[in-house]
Amino acid sequence: MQLFVVPVAANSDISRKLGKSSMISLSVSLSADASNGRVLRAMVRDAWNRTPAPSPDLDDVLLITSELFANATEATHPRSEPIEISVEGTEFATRICVTNTGPSFDIPNTFAAPPSQHGGRGLLIARNIGKLVITHDGQRSEVTVDIERGDQRRPIST
Repeated sequence: MQLFVVPVAANSDISRKLGKSSMISLSVSLSADASNGRVLRAMVRDAWNRTPAPSPDLDDVLLITSELFANATEATHPRSEPIEISVEGTEFATRICVTNTGPSFDIPNTFAAPPSQHGGRGLLIARNIGKLVITHDGQRSEVTVDIERGDQRRPIST
C-alpha cells in the first residue's frame, strides 16, 4: 500500500479545474480487497482532518469514495491489480477519482429498481451529489466525481 499526502501546486491540472490550489490531496493505491474500504475511509478522514478544508462535505466525500472503491473491487481483473484512488479538494470543490483494471458500471436512471436488485445505486447517488464522469479505454476504468461546495449543489433527482 502506498500513501501520499502532498500539497498540489496552483498550476496543476486538477487545481486549474477546481479553481485554486488544493487544500487536501490524497493519492493511494490499494489492493482490490473489500476490507481496504475501511482503511481508505480512515485515510481520507485523516487527510481531511489535517487540512484547513471545511468539513461539511466530509460525509459526502466518504460516501462517494467508499462506493467507488467498492465498485472497483468488484470490477478489478486480475484481482492482483491495484486500485488507484485520489481525493483532492479546494475551498470550492472536491474531486474523487478511482481507477482500476476491468469494466465500468452502468448508472441506473432512477431509484425505482427493487432494493434487492444489485448494482448501480451508489453511482446514481454519486451522480446526484456531484458531477460524475466514467471513462473506459478497454483495459482501465476511471470514475471521477466533482462535488461543489455550499449552495452550488443540485437537488437530488429521484
